Amino acid sequence: MDHGLRPNSRAPITRGFRNNCGRPPKVELRRRLDFIDGSARKRAVELLFAGAVSGFLGFAFAGFLGIWQSVYSEVELNFRGEPMESGRNYFPETVSEMVRDPSSPSGKCFFAFGLIAAICILVSYYPFYLRNTYVGDDHISVLNISWLTLRTFLPPVGLLLTCCITAVPMSLTTKADLVSTSVHCAGAGMMIAGYAVFELHALFLSKVVQIGELEWWMRLACVVGVAVTGGLFTMFGYLSLNATKLGICCADVWRVPVKADWEHAMSVDHPGLAMRAMEAYDEHRKMVLNTANSTVLLIKHLEYWSEVWSGLFMVTGLLCIWYFSHERHFDLIEDIPDVCLDHVKQSSKGSKTQ
Repeated sequence: MDHGLRPNSRAPITRGFRNNCGRPPKVELRRRLDFIDGSARKRAVELLFAGAVSGFLGFAFAGFLGIWQSVYSEVELNFRGEPMESGRNYFPETVSEMVRDPSSPSGKCFFAFGLIAAICILVSYYPFYLRNTYVGDDHISVLNISWLTLRTFLPPVGLLLTCCITAVPMSLTTKADLVSTSVHCAGAGMMIAGYAVFELHALFLSKVVQIGELEWWMRLACVVGVAVTGGLFTMFGYLSLNATKLGICCADVWRVPVKADWEHAMSVDHPGLAMRAMEAYDEHRKMVLNTANSTVLLIKHLEYWSEVWSGLFMVTGLLCIWYFSHERHFDLIEDIPDVCLDHVKQSSKGSKTQ
């Protein structure tokens, strides 16, 4: 089967039945179909590569900017206009919390790269086109939806939900915030856990998928990396949220500002902080008085980087699929087989001759 991948000699064009363009001969029809099949599969693998690279950059930029903002920037002031007693800036527990402000540098980078990644992976339809991900359309179905369809939609849609619905720090969540945060967490689960489940099925259960030995081990290593870092993220998240109950030192201190706080901020010439403190008081909203340090700060760092590495392992697994795919090596023919255009050219030549 040629797949329209290599140049070969063209068969002479002959008129078939007289219709809009004329019916092409079987040789040309086969050549055209092979070209369409080859170009679709090549497009799928290239979109997968673009999406994986964008996802990698999204998590990498979020990790880099998060550390830069929290470690190398000047120590922030609390709502009283005083430097944090811990001598540390506030450090978020998760990537989602780090990028929740779409106007911040980390928020803008993560949203842009995450959105590009989700769209590219979604429109690539790579599970249907790549031989190292195609597991057959009848092996497993859920509610009459094939396994291939689920793999095509769930992870990229989960990434879209993760990018577009941001998470709020647990100390600031309202009941409405809990709903949106739950949707955000569901999207993250569809993205990370979905990737792992679909990969394990392809690696261990499918009898159709075509995977080489080296590729098998590398993709399995990425899945194991996702599972380990995901487990660590869950464990450190529990410790961070319950640090005070467990007697671990020293957690972030949040409280609602009072009149004395914004008066003190005004006295030390920080009217902006005083205004934000007044608004928080009016809305009965907590603000950071002192940031975490010691053991709790270490736990928050480990939790944050566990999530970053979980995302990086996932997109690295997608890059492995791209690198080892047969379709990456397709070489399409240099001209597009276009029977209709050829007939138009022949007709115009015939009319000129007459």
